[in-house]
Amino acid sequence: MAKLLIALVGGLFLLYGLAYILAPTSMMFWTTGDGLDTASARIDTRATYGGLFCAVGVALLGLSRDQNHQGFGLIFVATVLFGMAIGRSFGLLLDGTGNLLMWLFVGLELGGGALALWLLRRQRG
Repeated sequence: MAKLLIALVGGLFLLYGLAYILAPTSMMFWTTGDGLDTASARIDTRATYGGLFCAVGVALLGLSRDQNHQGFGLIFVATVLFGMAIGRSFGLLLDGTGNLLMWLFVGLELGGGALALWLLRRQRG
């Protein structure tokens, strides 16, 4: 189950990152309802959402393949997902109600992070 979670999160991060590299304006509009009006905004979005998400995805996919690294992979999943959930929650509190996708993402981030910690605890006995 640990391998599956790490690989699933890694694969989703990789696909999400590739989508942001290839179509940053469309992806940003899909997630936020707003576009990217300048070349610098598109470049930074490709780097941050695209490049960083791809790198995290590739790292997680690599960690999922080796039984000896799955504990670290679960910690990595929990850290990344809880970090995103904390940042998104601050945004929801400070900036007002987000769209339905923001609520879905925070729920998945909290659930995925909790599942990673539960699997880690189970793995370590």
